[in-house]
Amino acid sequence: METSSKRKACDLCCKKKIRCDGLKPSCSNCRLYKVPCGTTATRRKASAPSHKPTTASSLSDDGDHKDFSRLETRLERIEAKLNSLKDSSQGISADDVLQDEPPAPENRYMASLSEISLQIERPLAWAQPGHGYEEPTVPPLTEALPVVETYFQDYNSAIPLFDQRSFMRMLDGYYSQSGEEKSRAAVGAAINIVLAFGYRMRCANSSTGGNTASVFDHEKVRKCIDRAQMALGELMVRDEDTLGVQVLLGLVLLFQASSDQQPSAVLSSTAMRLAHRLNLHSKTAMSRFPPDEARQRRNIFWICYYLDKDICLRTRTPSMQLDSDVDIDLPGSDLDECANCFQSPDGLSSLHYLRARVKLANIQGRVYDYLFSNRSKKQPADTRQKSVMYLDRLLDQWQRAIPVSLRLEYVTKSLEKAPLLHMVTLYQTYTLCLALTHGLYSLDAPWLKSLGNLAALSLESFDSQSSVCMVGQLPPLPYAWEKCVATSRGCLEILSNEGHLDIYHVWLNVCTYFCAFVFVLANASYSPSHELVGYDRQLVQTSMPQMEKLLEQNSSVLYRKLRLVLAGLENAAMKAAQGVKKSEIRTSSQAQTTSPPYYDTYYQESQVVSDNVSRFKEDTVSVFVIG
Repeated sequence: METSSKRKACDLCCKKKIRCDGLKPSCSNCRLYKVPCGTTATRRKASAPSHKPTTASSLSDDGDHKDFSRLETRLERIEAKLNSLKDSSQGISADDVLQDEPPAPENRYMASLSEISLQIERPLAWAQPGHGYEEPTVPPLTEALPVVETYFQDYNSAIPLFDQRSFMRMLDGYYSQSGEEKSRAAVGAAINIVLAFGYRMRCANSSTGGNTASVFDHEKVRKCIDRAQMALGELMVRDEDTLGVQVLLGLVLLFQASSDQQPSAVLSSTAMRLAHRLNLHSKTAMSRFPPDEARQRRNIFWICYYLDKDICLRTRTPSMQLDSDVDIDLPGSDLDECANCFQSPDGLSSLHYLRARVKLANIQGRVYDYLFSNRSKKQPADTRQKSVMYLDRLLDQWQRAIPVSLRLEYVTKSLEKAPLLHMVTLYQTYTLCLALTHGLYSLDAPWLKSLGNLAALSLESFDSQSSVCMVGQLPPLPYAWEKCVATSRGCLEILSNEGHLDIYHVWLNVCTYFCAFVFVLANASYSPSHELVGYDRQLVQTSMPQMEKLLEQNSSVLYRKLRLVLAGLENAAMKAAQGVKKSEIRTSSQAQTTSPPYYDTYYQESQVVSDNVSRFKEDTVSVFVIG
């Protein structure tokens, strides 16, 4: 008599003689071996088994059992080789591991081996010192050392984020695995930050006829940034030293190259709060450290300070640091910091870059407080106009403090490539301050009105905070217009030289150069008979291709809208020039003495203010409350 029974264990667990947990729809062992989980009902006779010839099903079961045994053996060999791979880190790939295995017949379980091979990471050129996969990886020491040297020579000399001697000791300890195990993730992140800047500066120093994008290895920089972010959770709460703040600030500087400023804004705020926990803004707390360490901590705070103020103005959001709560000395106060100065060609004058950058950042914070904050929006128009004149005076004082040979009109002939890139960024920030202070994007500006609603809509869609600098702002007054045009002309002269093009900070560059194009082209429309209008039009033609190269670095539709606005301004300037030519032909016997439309438009509303400009500039205004 035959009886029917159903096993509690599945087929796989029964064949391998292991305990089955009976989970549905698949038990743990079947999920581990990635096979279908099922239980086949069997029939047996109550009497003694009779001898029957072997059937095809029994042969199939024997074949499946052999497949399982072969798969298990092969998996054991793969696991052994993977363990040896982790210990040696000699660059053996997953393909090398699997090639040593004997070929096996195709069956329904071979897909699991494919999935395993795809999940194995290839440690190609990048080695990983230490144990485990939690800490950031770094390239071999022979590749890292030249890049680190480039960073300290060309980047850290202007923005001293790290002290070279202490960093090199930290680098040596990391590669020799002699440092503290708990700090390896943070140290690895710091090394990747330095390497990312080093790769950038090494490419910027190369002469490639403007084709820097073909030489610059974006993949290496991306890897460095990604690996530095692996330790982000630890760095945000690291308050036993300044390494967490330094890595966060490095990420902020790197993320400024992106059109999305949200990551840099968030990391900048986190870095500032972490600096407050370390009391980097307190002179009393700084006195407890040796002079060299105190100087480095002070530099770290000022880098954090100027990034906070810069992002504050660019995103039109409040800054994290109150100027009245800072009592440490400005950078460049010690004679030992002369190494961070840019020397003029004659050697008679020098500029401490970080000090100049911090002073300009202080003005950036004031521009936001006086013109873009919620409090300033409620002020009457005459009070806001006084604030504009005050800020203009501060910008004039800052600009006059720079040595003549290092000013905008001479800087390209005075400095080498690496320091020149820093100075170009400095003057781009200064130009943007001028544009935002004097209301370039005011809805009442004649150039914006002449383009119609399309230009206004393009600018509003480009920036979510555009209404802050378009509504309530007055257009530039005549006394400030000429200065803005001259500064913009200098920026376009730098842009026209392809060797000075910085492709890394597309978002920052495009905004500044767009302001410069607007000033120059609008001036050509307002004053088509100006003595420099021919030079300005030629300058626009030579620098516009470089602007388009910057736009090509970002495929966003918003950047294309900016190009449409500039095309409308070019068309207006061309029509104004054609009108002057026709007028000269008609009145060839008489001199053209008409007043520029810009001054005709704003003569009445700016007459009182213009009369008081000279008297206002004689007043003594305190520039800084810090330091």
